[in-house]
Amino acid sequence: MRKALLTLSLAAAAFLGNAQTIIYVDKDATGMNNGVSWASAYTSLEKALNDNTVTGAEIWIAEGTYTPSYSYTFFDIRLGEKLYGGFNGTETSLGQRNPELYKTILSGDINGDDANNVFTDNAPRIIRVIPYDPTGTLNDEEVVVLDGLTISDAYSTTDAGGGIGTDYPGVRQKGLRINGCIFENNTALYQSAFNFYTSHEAPVLEVSNSIFRNNVSHQAYLLEFRVNSVIGNAKKATFINNLFENNTTGSAVTSGGGIGGRFVNLTVGTFDIQYTNNTFVGNKNDAANFNKCLFVLERGGSANADIIIDFDNNLFYENEHIDNIAMDNNSNSSTKYVGANCLNNGGDWNQLNSFVGSTVSSTSPFEDYAAGDFRPTVAYATQGDSASYESTWTNVDLAGEERRDAVTGSIAIGAYQPRVSGVSLVERASVDLTIYPNPATNYLTITQTEDITEVAIYNMFGQRMLSQQNDFGATMKLDIADLPAGTYLMQANTLQGPQAVQFVKR
Repeated sequence: MRKALLTLSLAAAAFLGNAQTIIYVDKDATGMNNGVSWASAYTSLEKALNDNTVTGAEIWIAEGTYTPSYSYTFFDIRLGEKLYGGFNGTETSLGQRNPELYKTILSGDINGDDANNVFTDNAPRIIRVIPYDPTGTLNDEEVVVLDGLTISDAYSTTDAGGGIGTDYPGVRQKGLRINGCIFENNTALYQSAFNFYTSHEAPVLEVSNSIFRNNVSHQAYLLEFRVNSVIGNAKKATFINNLFENNTTGSAVTSGGGIGGRFVNLTVGTFDIQYTNNTFVGNKNDAANFNKCLFVLERGGSANADIIIDFDNNLFYENEHIDNIAMDNNSNSSTKYVGANCLNNGGDWNQLNSFVGSTVSSTSPFEDYAAGDFRPTVAYATQGDSASYESTWTNVDLAGEERRDAVTGSIAIGAYQPRVSGVSLVERASVDLTIYPNPATNYLTITQTEDITEVAIYNMFGQRMLSQQNDFGATMKLDIADLPAGTYLMQANTLQGPQAVQFVKR
């Protein structure tokens, strides 16, 4: 845990880290509430952000639900802050987090009455990105980071940008990086998940290993990335290993469109958009008018304002009323579509056939579509184009599994690999694996005849819930007290390979 020098005031210590400023937030903290440690964490995320004066500060947020104070107050990001969730309040490094177990929820349900179908008193927006810089020191190269958070329950029928909104097109922060987040149950007029507007010369948007589900945009666009730079440098947006499930855009009296997003390039230069290994399932475009499209692309009047959109290894299933890939505004400049190795189950969208190596299939590609298990079947385990998955991207899929096959390097279609790599209830006869007790409540002891290097626990959908490294020895004791009750697979890795055993958590 970061320690403050006693010669400094507590207020100053919160913002003077050696290498990286860390501000702690825990709604249950009982100390000084100044953010210098977990014990003295802020109990209000809103106050932690408003008090911050350090560009690029990390905000570590413990598990729990955090809401704005009032309907039209927001969690304001002004200085390129990086927000991380998934802590239990004892961690000393980001790698110790477990967002699956320790959920950090930023909610618009201020009064806690959504269960009674009362939404009109919710906050219309959860996070707001604004250009205000109280110190005048904002580094233009700062990228806003959201990692390990659930952003939910914004509600408005007149405002745009439900989960995240940028009110000012002149924001200079370079971009937005979203990883391991869930955007769910947000309602807005436009962009129910998020919008981000920037005037940076080389802006970036990176969205990886995240889930967008049950969001409603009454007019159009699930999300939007708008760039308005004055220099024609490259603009980049990437979407990797994401699930888009049961989102709705448009209505019977609106134009709709943009389940996959709206991308706007208002000046010269090329805007590259990359969608790789995403799954789109059960989304709906309710629009009555012509532009029932997956994406909406818009460019300024310059003949050099170009857009290239690239699809690879994506999976589309049971999406309603998506007639086209995109609606493209402005014929003065050009848009290029590149696609390979995608899968669709037919329906309205008939342009998929033009993509190289793509398939239209009438059968479900999932392990268990009805149960919400969106891992592809083994038939699609190696159908992806591995060359299109860049080496700099995350090496795990949406469930935390290895993105590439460890032996062949092949890759599946969609956000998930087909199954937990190496997990099988068939044990090798040369190695004995024992766990006890089973069922278990607080601790699980694992013994094996070979040294164990790592233990990982997966739920029955293949999502990694818990993992622990082991430096030496053939016996491990694993704390499972925070696991929800249920049935799990425990995988023990040794130098000779993995083994797995099923157990029950009470």
